[in-house]
Amino acid sequence: MKKKWLLTSAIVILLMFCLYGYLEWRQQRSYNNRIHARASLILRLNLDQVLKTLAGDFFSSPSDYLGSGCGRGTKPEAERGLQLPANVFIYNISGQPASTYFCSLPVEDIDTLKNYLTKVLHFQLADMSADKSLFKASSKDGKLSVLFNESDIAISYSLSKANVGGILEDLVLHKNTLTSNSALLSPLKRSRAHVSWSGPGTSGTLQFRDGAVVADGSIPINGLGVTAQPNVRSDFPDHAVLKGWFSGDLRKLLGNQHISWQGHQINTDSLLSHYDNYLDFYVGGMISQQEKAISYEYDENFEKVAKTVVKEVAVPEISISMDGSASGMSRYLAATGIIEDDSRLNARLFPLFKVFVDYTDPRMMTLTTVQSNIAKPLRHPNPYFLSADIDFQALKKWKNTAVPEHTTKLLQTFTVRAAKSDEQRANLHMELLFIKKDVNSFLQLLRFNSCN
Repeated sequence: MKKKWLLTSAIVILLMFCLYGYLEWRQQRSYNNRIHARASLILRLNLDQVLKTLAGDFFSSPSDYLGSGCGRGTKPEAERGLQLPANVFIYNISGQPASTYFCSLPVEDIDTLKNYLTKVLHFQLADMSADKSLFKASSKDGKLSVLFNESDIAISYSLSKANVGGILEDLVLHKNTLTSNSALLSPLKRSRAHVSWSGPGTSGTLQFRDGAVVADGSIPINGLGVTAQPNVRSDFPDHAVLKGWFSGDLRKLLGNQHISWQGHQINTDSLLSHYDNYLDFYVGGMISQQEKAISYEYDENFEKVAKTVVKEVAVPEISISMDGSASGMSRYLAATGIIEDDSRLNARLFPLFKVFVDYTDPRMMTLTTVQSNIAKPLRHPNPYFLSADIDFQALKKWKNTAVPEHTTKLLQTFTVRAAKSDEQRANLHMELLFIKKDVNSFLQLLRFNSCN
């Protein structure tokens, strides 16, 4: 009996070592030829670590993990023809727009992949080589592009529709890529978090916990004029569904940009020259605005006549306040046609409801849906120069909201905070809370994506 127990224990230990060795091999292999040598900000999703967490949660509460969670009649997802590596990397590249991202994955079956791209995603497929071993496909809007062969696929998403052909070819043909022992990858390899990121002046981790997604990291703040204890608004309405502030210089983030909006041109440098390093905002409950409308009725001669009526319209209470020269900002926005009649935003640009401009405080301009003088808000020192909160449950009370109902059934609140650490960096904390507290957030997000 003792010998059998020892033999069984030895087999179990051997299997555990084999499994550990296999997982470590998958980790090392996943880094080879997947990241371009010019990568800048790299985000890594550690799929093996996520699966380990889900496996542990399954044994503690298997009923929460069985089934799709979508109810009956759910269609099975189409096969994609891709392998799932231990890690998936998404990154941008120096020399490319910051809004252009890349990813490379191994291909399991090229015919299945072609079918998925053309029949499910409706991509346009083209041969890129005489022997039909290299293929290119892209979305109709040109923002998503892929290049693939029978072993690898390179993917790019670009908001600016940048020219990414050369980078995609490098990734598919394994040219100009980082090796697994590159110093740039060392911080990512040391981390066992579900998600890690690393880049110039920034790094951090994100964990998928039961009922929550939690992220912590550092971000660069050089040139933002951030202080350790900024004076920020402290009297936000209790019923606010969205609220927050930013105490810092926006010119480094938004400066030297030209924005075209329905024929109106805005130069951010000209606008921000009147800005004084602070803004706050909130979206509260629903309020009423008066709106004129034309109705028709018949007079005593049975002739149809037009009549102007005033009706009450429910709109969200919105407030955006910016410190600085209120007169300077308003003059510039009036000159560009964004403000009309010196009192409200152009109705053609904001047709859904009226947005008024308040100059009660000459050192602060406020855009608001409330047509009355705005009381000066209370401010107190706060360790956070950046803060934002969203209450998804408060959105349930809104009618005709842009947020889908299934989102408010899934999510509870979202919070982001940032505090100055030193002259170069700030500590960042983000937290997304779910309604269900006993099911892993990664599984809840997967079900949300597949069921909706």
